[in-house]
Amino acid sequence: MLIKNPLTEDQSVMRTTLAYGLLETLKSNMNNASFNLKIFEIGRIFLRRSAGALPEEKNILAALLAGKASDDLWGSKVPVDFYDLKGSLENIFHDLKMEPCSYRAELSEPFLHPGQSCGLYFQEKKMGSLGQVHPEVLQKMDVKSTAYLFEIDIDILQKQINGSIRYREVSKFPAVQRDVAFVVSRSMEAQKMLEIVLSQHEDLLENVGIFDIYAGKGLEEGTKSLGLRFSYRALDRTLTDAEINAIHDKIVHNTVRLTGAKIRD
Repeated sequence: MLIKNPLTEDQSVMRTTLAYGLLETLKSNMNNASFNLKIFEIGRIFLRRSAGALPEEKNILAALLAGKASDDLWGSKVPVDFYDLKGSLENIFHDLKMEPCSYRAELSEPFLHPGQSCGLYFQEKKMGSLGQVHPEVLQKMDVKSTAYLFEIDIDILQKQINGSIRYREVSKFPAVQRDVAFVVSRSMEAQKMLEIVLSQHEDLLENVGIFDIYAGKGLEEGTKSLGLRFSYRALDRTLTDAEINAIHDKIVHNTVRLTGAKIRD
């Protein structure tokens, strides 16, 4: 989609993504010896509709990470990765008091690495994508760095913001944790496992998270070990071992039944 009277030659086409502009900024910074970058842009993109129709306009928030995860603090040289990017998004959703979003592995955008990217969904509506920028894209732009990028649709995001804030009492009693390693197919997404656990709606299950993912020696080909950490707590009492074991065994049994997983010894 061409613009008739562009201010400059590189503004002669209506943009369909904010990714290119962020990558150009990364390249410019690297050419000036600034290698650690955390940037974002809010802007509008234009997507082609049927012939003769005006393009669809979308308001987009995009962000890019490259270089080290932190500044030169005690000589830290840890590079940014996918989970730094994902964590940034989750902080946004937390601050906006949104319900949890889901991440689904898929070939979402041509400029993202197909093995290290995913789509971002709220309920069943796709809201954006995130992942590692495809190495071929970086090579063509002469960017000598690994970069991670997300784009989300602000118009969809705005509709999901809950204006009401609810509070609940903080329990004075300790939480008890149980760890389980499930052996599942490599195609099984970790997010799907978490959703299956949480869908059981056990009141005393305070939280469940991933503490380990392993694939390799000692496991059958085509499988992986997914370690989940379960946290149990009551508001009004200290839970007994018998209570915790009964609930935990029930959740693990149902998870195995619904996923076909095995418990790793």
